[in-house]
Amino acid sequence: MRDASILNPGVLFQEESVKFLNKIIQILHQCAEKWDGWANKSEGDRYILTWKLPAIDESDNEKNEQFLEERTEMADKSLITAVKIISEMR
Repeated sequence: MRDASILNPGVLFQEESVKFLNKIIQILHQCAEKWDGWANKSEGDRYILTWKLPAIDESDNEKNEQFLEERTEMADKSLITAVKIISEMR
């Protein structure tokens, strides 16, 4: 028998589901990496993307301003990533 999956539609559906899931995971990883984040963890149907924020030292105000700007930039990048992920899935 050449194509046994025709006889068992559950197997075919399962294969298509895995292909779809792999495509979604690829989109998540690519978008996170492009915007300086990491696909950190997956738990069931949840995927966690993270960005490392610089620590702020309360003793140096000038340096803190730079760190606050970097944190704002990372927050912007995480939001852009979310929008890009949604647009890539359409």
